[in-house]
Amino acid sequence: MKRLGHLSSILLLGFVLARVGVATAQVEYAVLDNGFRVVLVPKPSSSVVASIVVVGAGLRYETIDQNGLSHFLEHLLFNGTEQRTQKQLYDEMDRIGGYNNANTGEDYTNFMVLAPKEHIATALDIQADMLFHSTLPPEKLEKERGIVLREIDKDLDQPDAQAQRLLKALVFEGTPYAWPILGPRQLIATIPRETVYSYYKTYYVPNNMTGFIIGDFDSDQMLKLVREKFGSVAPKTVPELEPLRPRLPSQDRLFKRRFATKQVSLHLGALGAAPRLPDFYACELAADLLASEEGSWSLAKHLRSRFGGAVSNVSVDYDFHPELTALLVQVTLDTAADVQAVWDATREFLRKAADTPIDQRELDALRLTLRTAEVLDGERPHHLGILKAPYLAVFGPSILSDYWPGMNAVTPAEIQRVWKRWMSETHFTGLAAGPLKLEGTRQATVAGAPEVRTLANGLTVILQQDPSAPIFAAHLLVKGRLLVEPAGKDGITNLLHQLLPKGTRSHPGESLRKALDEIGARVQVTDSPWIPFDDYYTQPDFSFVRFECLDEYRDRGLKLLAEMVREPQLDEKEFQQVKQRALGMAGMRSGSSRERSRRLFMSTLFAGHPFSRAVYGTPRTLGSISYEDVRQFARGYLVPSNMILAVVTAGPADEMWQQIEREFNWRGRAGLRAEGAEWPQFVKGIKKVEDRKGSGRAYLRLGNILPQVSDADVPALLVANEILSSRIAFDLREKRGWAYSIGSSVSLFGDRGWFSAAMNLSAQNLQAATDAIREHMRRLQQVKPQKDELERAINQVRSRYAMRTLRRVNRAFYMSVDQYRTGRDDWTRDVVNRVAEVTASDVVRVSKLFTPDDLVVVWVD
Repeated sequence: MKRLGHLSSILLLGFVLARVGVATAQVEYAVLDNGFRVVLVPKPSSSVVASIVVVGAGLRYETIDQNGLSHFLEHLLFNGTEQRTQKQLYDEMDRIGGYNNANTGEDYTNFMVLAPKEHIATALDIQADMLFHSTLPPEKLEKERGIVLREIDKDLDQPDAQAQRLLKALVFEGTPYAWPILGPRQLIATIPRETVYSYYKTYYVPNNMTGFIIGDFDSDQMLKLVREKFGSVAPKTVPELEPLRPRLPSQDRLFKRRFATKQVSLHLGALGAAPRLPDFYACELAADLLASEEGSWSLAKHLRSRFGGAVSNVSVDYDFHPELTALLVQVTLDTAADVQAVWDATREFLRKAADTPIDQRELDALRLTLRTAEVLDGERPHHLGILKAPYLAVFGPSILSDYWPGMNAVTPAEIQRVWKRWMSETHFTGLAAGPLKLEGTRQATVAGAPEVRTLANGLTVILQQDPSAPIFAAHLLVKGRLLVEPAGKDGITNLLHQLLPKGTRSHPGESLRKALDEIGARVQVTDSPWIPFDDYYTQPDFSFVRFECLDEYRDRGLKLLAEMVREPQLDEKEFQQVKQRALGMAGMRSGSSRERSRRLFMSTLFAGHPFSRAVYGTPRTLGSISYEDVRQFARGYLVPSNMILAVVTAGPADEMWQQIEREFNWRGRAGLRAEGAEWPQFVKGIKKVEDRKGSGRAYLRLGNILPQVSDADVPALLVANEILSSRIAFDLREKRGWAYSIGSSVSLFGDRGWFSAAMNLSAQNLQAATDAIREHMRRLQQVKPQKDELERAINQVRSRYAMRTLRRVNRAFYMSVDQYRTGRDDWTRDVVNRVAEVTASDVVRVSKLFTPDDLVVVWVD
């Protein structure tokens, strides 16, 4: 959470070593020639040594278009260096019995290693190698991106985390601290490796780091070792940060949000000035006094005396950063509690606390408790390092020598003086979150059944009311895509969609982005080309606009969404920029064995059908698209009769229907007509296609058109594919080590579809891998799966759907796609519900659709 401080006062030629005391340990610190700061805490009683390196890279260092970059980079640094592969990093640390981990804060990123003292040299070598020489391997980027995206999704679906994140967004408004550490999903999904690598090279420099080493070692020998491992890298100038300009409220304000929780949480926040010594110590002690269960300053004791058992928990946190501080309070309440009364009582107590004398014995007891906790934490050296990292980041190493003398010098009168001044200069921001009764919101707690209507202009609308969370989500599906794109203009839909967030006639240019930012909206108009393994939204038969915001802004959000497709600005300058980026991406894809194999597979399997074309376009087709082409295409593509709008809202359904009628029922033009195209024929025999360039990095893809699939067989088909995919992954990746990414899939378009399997591998294993996958297909048709394998596959299919539909916008996605392809908005949900009924015999029966002797086989390297 805390930013690195400067240590210019001890930065001399070579290094300077000072010996000072903190708590019960001796602290020694030095600065190497390259600016790397190191703090040594010898503890002869410890059998291990921990090294914690605090890097000045966190939220405070990010721009809005880099939000989440620090955390993403933290993940990537464990994937390989110039000297070690990811496997070698893990194996070498395991061999010495070490521990290697990291965490990202708001003002820093923290890297820690822990190892037996006899192996600390190896551990430090690994740590320095990761910090200074990581390569951020491109082939590992998407794996880590996927992990972080799943972490974001998990965080988004935890009401407590949502409430805390929202409070910080309100309290720290106008500063990077208002942003989530993990970053927004859309940004992490699209940020390119080049941006991450540039950030890494900018901030991961020795003069922007502080090492904190604790354990059993000789200080002189350890300092020599630190100079050897960390001292040879040259320093670089770190960019200066722009001063913070938080938006300060002019009065106290309380916001209320509905969440599907069993209790109500009342959050309060108040901004304070930058942390300055010695007042900082007084503020920390004041917050600890407020957080205590007993005592004259105990907030919990005061609230329970007023509201009894309605108050179940009270927490108080003093949040400090280089340029500002904040008081963050959370009170957990019974649902029957009077939230307004607790809000009033809490503010009153905090403001008047400075008028209550503090007993000296109570203050001394608190300090003893804190010192004892530090000593006990010192038994786990890496844990102590984590706790001290925020202080090192904000104040620098000198805080470790100054801290306890400063804390011990604080008097009760000083605490009262500092607190009174703070409370007289600030205003409170509050957030009540939970199952609240909000005016204008229905009190149902479960989602209603979706309702489908067709407007007079031909627009199909699916609306579901779900008051369990205060989120508005919409998925706008535009029909056709490859089926209606002009000949030779592959990728024109993608260009058009990228222009939609660039401005409307009512909100031209940047004013649209600002309008979206004002309501905290998330808009996604294309899948990220940087995440090839998470592109299930991109389909050949439709395009989309995904829109999310808090439900209280649903009216403004729906209006902006309608503007984007009703009156897109389509600026020519923006078009040229979008086209250039698309051409660059197309060029990169043409060099990717994965993308080359996909294109070759689809063009072979769907020869003569529009699905054989490139969804994102090729350098040739994109180059032929003009600004006027896009404008003309938009006039026939973005028409109401060519769209399906699915909405999930917490608000009243009747009000939402009225607004949809207002915003989306514009006069419709005649839309583009999809040319009739016969579904391709099943391929007989083995049709092998190769594109061999001898790169050594190969991609195998095989599959075939599925015969007409009955609705009754779809659940079993999904389970059979899950079993096959798991088997080939276990065999070819886990046992033989041939692949990093591998799996099979079934793509269904109503009763039509195709099957495919794909993997990346070494070119020398192409034939063997092809044979192995075909053999697994045969075995699936011959032997019934065991009970546990069948149960695991069923649970995987159900769990994957459940995880994806946790987010309302994904629920809207499935409803709109199902309505388009099957005429039923609940088709996928119904299929997944029927998966539980699949038997082993069903799997063997439908696996006959996977034909090992009739396949298109694509080899690319």
